[in-house]
Amino acid sequence: MVRRLTWISGLLAASLLTSLAYATPLERVLLVSSSARWDIYEIVFDEDVDLLGEVQRRDDRLIVQIRTHVSGRPSFESETLDYEGTLGPIIDVTVAGYAAQALTVTIAMTSAAGAELMPQADPRRITFRLPSASQAAEATDAETAVQAIAAQVAPVVDGSIADDGIALPGAVDGPVHTTDPDAAEALEQGRAAAANGEYANAIAAFTKAMNTPDTTTRQNAMELLGVAREYNNQKAHAKAVWDQYLQEYPDSPDAPRVRQRIAGLITRDLPSQAKLKPQQTQSPWRVVGTASQFYRRQAFNIDGQQEIVGIDSIFSDADLIVDRRGENVDFGARYAGGYIYDMTGDLADGRIFATSYAFLEADMHSIDVNVRVGRQSRTSSGILGRFDGMLLGWSPATWLNVGVVGGYAVDSSFDGIHTDRPFYGVSVEATSADGKLGFAPFLIEQQIDGFTDRRAVGMEAHYYRDNGTLFSLVDYDIYHEELNNVYLFGNYVVPSDMQLYASFDYRRSPYISTQNALIGQPFDDLSQLEREFANREILDLANDRTAEVSFISVGGDKDLSERYQIGFDVGYSDFSETPSSGDVAGYPAREDLYYTLRFRANELFGAGSYSSIYLRYVDSEDSSTRSAYLANRFRIGQSWYLYTRMRGDFREFQSSDQEQWIVAPSIRLDYRWNQRATLEVETGYEWTTRTMPNDQFKMNGYFIRGGYRWLF
Repeated sequence: MVRRLTWISGLLAASLLTSLAYATPLERVLLVSSSARWDIYEIVFDEDVDLLGEVQRRDDRLIVQIRTHVSGRPSFESETLDYEGTLGPIIDVTVAGYAAQALTVTIAMTSAAGAELMPQADPRRITFRLPSASQAAEATDAETAVQAIAAQVAPVVDGSIADDGIALPGAVDGPVHTTDPDAAEALEQGRAAAANGEYANAIAAFTKAMNTPDTTTRQNAMELLGVAREYNNQKAHAKAVWDQYLQEYPDSPDAPRVRQRIAGLITRDLPSQAKLKPQQTQSPWRVVGTASQFYRRQAFNIDGQQEIVGIDSIFSDADLIVDRRGENVDFGARYAGGYIYDMTGDLADGRIFATSYAFLEADMHSIDVNVRVGRQSRTSSGILGRFDGMLLGWSPATWLNVGVVGGYAVDSSFDGIHTDRPFYGVSVEATSADGKLGFAPFLIEQQIDGFTDRRAVGMEAHYYRDNGTLFSLVDYDIYHEELNNVYLFGNYVVPSDMQLYASFDYRRSPYISTQNALIGQPFDDLSQLEREFANREILDLANDRTAEVSFISVGGDKDLSERYQIGFDVGYSDFSETPSSGDVAGYPAREDLYYTLRFRANELFGAGSYSSIYLRYVDSEDSSTRSAYLANRFRIGQSWYLYTRMRGDFREFQSSDQEQWIVAPSIRLDYRWNQRATLEVETGYEWTTRTMPNDQFKMNGYFIRGGYRWLF
């Protein structure tokens, strides 16, 4: 009986972990601002993510690689949010996991012409922009749109005026007359790259063209380099290049135009000056956000006995962003929080509040300083997530950024402000002129209850190319003298529309810290533990409670056609054993080898539909598991979307001669009331059967979820 109860507890824990693992971090997409030139969109995640490279642009979609900070995510998970007809050209956004913490974000749209990825200012958001509807309406086809973009960097007749009212370089159309053919060739390569929206390549070409004794070519290259950097959303770099131009050529006939470009950096997104239309004053204030409220019930029963209710609650969430763009200073504020009304009776008052973000920030352009104060989150520069404190950044040069951080670590968004875990740190980020190569070393120290909790040094590095990315992270704790994390990720896009990727992730789980000594102990803080153990013993306990985890994965994705895609990956994971110590039991080692095959078909059942199939085989030391996952979306009319999902697992236990089946179907129906309001209803059921030599165990469970989302 005891063995069976122990197994039941393990199964419930495994079921909970499985349900959590299937959830992807994708939350929503917002249209945050619109001007005569650009519509700005944000993809919002419910956890921090890091960009792993530049955007890959195809005819009808953008593809971005990101890294989360949740390890052990299954490679066959996928989630799609649909926006067709509600967010302009955006059709849907899909997140698919393929390699440990590395995920692919695919933004499907009617046309990706002119789309640009913008710098990541918030660790939970990816921002990109598209030519506005008014601008797109002026371009009758994709070729015209490309020509409009190319106009900023093409050689034109002197005195011509661009669509935004800013005069362009005065070189006449045709061959460039110069004494340096190599520089002239680089200049033309830069113009061609910029015309195709390949701004990183254009920056590299214009930088090369500047290295010439020919004055005319150097002047044109410098001015166009600033234009390319501006379109690449590197306004500080653009201004620095144009300032250099005015220092070297203050009396040039084109100097007034360059000064006009510098002045236009601030007002670049205002309505076009070239059009003979009355201009409307655009408010510097922006207020955007989302609100949602969902009821969720989750329950199960074992062998047909009394139902056990795990969740019976109403979840209310809100995320509000207010900012003001100024000529010299940008101000911003954000609050993101939630409220849970629990009806299970497990909470004393049935209510619980959470605050994920609550901060004020200012970006002072004149001195290149950015400061953020309040509850925030960051997963770079050695910071391990949410904290209450201040983050200060200073850019003394266009290629250099110095960061200083200090505050108090926050374990959960349900926690208030606690001052028992202060930390502080410093980081330096240096990038190459074209932004493709970057290094970011850091130093950070954290205390807990008067003890040194963590003192670490490390470095992040990246190398971006148009057809590939390399990213690395090293974190070493010099206090505990232990390596915390080594992470390597790379991807490469071959000409045949195929993407290959690989990752290696070694980490201590959780990160080594003195606080880990409390795991499994009947004490609330280290001062109580100190009464039982010496300081050296406490450090040994912290190390014993921290496993070593290694994960290796390789895979690829291939577009078979515009409608069909296929992908695969192979992975290996190794969890080390943890020893028993301090009256806390250890855990045995575990190794897993998995194989995954993915297939997706778009519009197989009409416009707006898709179907995805994931097949997976996991070979562990004590069992083998075969899994299949099928997901479909059907569009019904203009406002209704139907989602069906089916998951099936079959697991064989070699050591105990047992078998386990899990079948879990679900169905979801969305109603798009308008562009900002969506109603959602979802339900699902799960059957679990485990056959043992002399017994059979059954557990059935279901969930119900319903509510609304409102974007404002």
